[in-house]
Amino acid sequence: MESSANGQESGELIAGRYRIEVLLGEGGMGQVWRAHDTSLWNRLVAVKRIRTVMTGEEVLARFEREIAALAKLNHPHIVGVLETGRDDEGFYYVMEFVPGRPLRAWLQEHAQDGTTAFSDVRQIFAQMSRAISAAHSAGVVHRDLKPENVLITEDGAVKILDFGLAKLADAEALTELGQKLGTPAYMSPEQCRGDVATPQSDIYALGVILFELCTLRRPFEADNFMVASYQHQRVEPPSPRTYRKDLPEPLDIAILRALEKDPAKRFPDPDEFRRAVEEALGSAGSGEVPRLQEEALRELVEGAWADGQLTPEEEAFLLAKAERMGIAEERAREIMGEMRGESEPVGTGETIFMPATPAPEAGTCPRCGHGMDLPQPGESVYCEQCGARIRREAPDDSQGPCPSCGSNRRSQVGGMIYCGGCGRRR
Repeated sequence: MESSANGQESGELIAGRYRIEVLLGEGGMGQVWRAHDTSLWNRLVAVKRIRTVMTGEEVLARFEREIAALAKLNHPHIVGVLETGRDDEGFYYVMEFVPGRPLRAWLQEHAQDGTTAFSDVRQIFAQMSRAISAAHSAGVVHRDLKPENVLITEDGAVKILDFGLAKLADAEALTELGQKLGTPAYMSPEQCRGDVATPQSDIYALGVILFELCTLRRPFEADNFMVASYQHQRVEPPSPRTYRKDLPEPLDIAILRALEKDPAKRFPDPDEFRRAVEEALGSAGSGEVPRLQEEALRELVEGAWADGQLTPEEEAFLLAKAERMGIAEERAREIMGEMRGESEPVGTGETIFMPATPAPEAGTCPRCGHGMDLPQPGESVYCEQCGARIRREAPDDSQGPCPSCGSNRRSQVGGMIYCGGCGRRR
């Protein structure tokens, strides 16, 4: 049984309904667990609990304000809070569970390719900036933006999480002057000095992340706080174009503006920063395939193909997901065909059943008449012309002739079986 330093164990119930399953991570404020909501919702959630050893009033007040900040945020690109409470163990709050991977993992994967697509940069940054804009409108400053706190979901969407160091902008700061909360590589100069973080501090962090999205490196690569703090406060950041020659000059200028030492010289808000980035990119990368969504679709197709075949229901589900991701059906079918490792197109969603008799080596597609090799009993093939899946039944799975017309041909579309002769539903 998995347990934690504060005595929390997998299998335990929180609030009488959230059954602890897996420890997802630990931070300065506490631990995050994956849990199962055993109520009528019957869903997976994430539960964050404050460390019980932290009993100071300042810590407890910061935690309660963190909860208040998160509860105010309702945005498609921010991990939402479902419930808050306290029990004998202390404070906790329940968040939506978002399957996905951190932006850090995405960056590491693309570091192997040596570059990122501008279309992906535009998309990721746009969603991040909109989320932070919504947070600022609600009076919330994140204070700890970094790739580890950005999730890429299974659908290729971006969600920001862990406002664990956030404070309400309109509330009194809880940290004393000189107490530094944040991650050194992404901290603004004012945070490094120990000043109170403002919305412009998040703008700076967005600039660092955008720099990394474009160049696969950060403007300052110091490995300890003292050196990083000095660089953020005293050293001018390098031009991103130093590391990526095809970077549009207006984008270079926008990134460097976000990294200004003086907060007043940065963009006034995330929306203006986003507009500058979109204008700078212009048509750059407009012809690129949206790889972020395609990668997510590939993972879904790979999971569906785990058993070596793709049913019409699974194919319809994948095509629907692709449409929501903004991937054209033709491209989605190409991806599904590539993942299948075959040259022929993925089927049309129709499966044509042929009777369980030995097949000749050559024949024609019963759907379009295209010449092809027909399947043997118990096997399936795809027509190169129309994409239909043709399956010859094994002797033990034949349903016999249609009672209306006597045809042995059947078709399956969307989970329904129809007679291939008269069209009657079987």
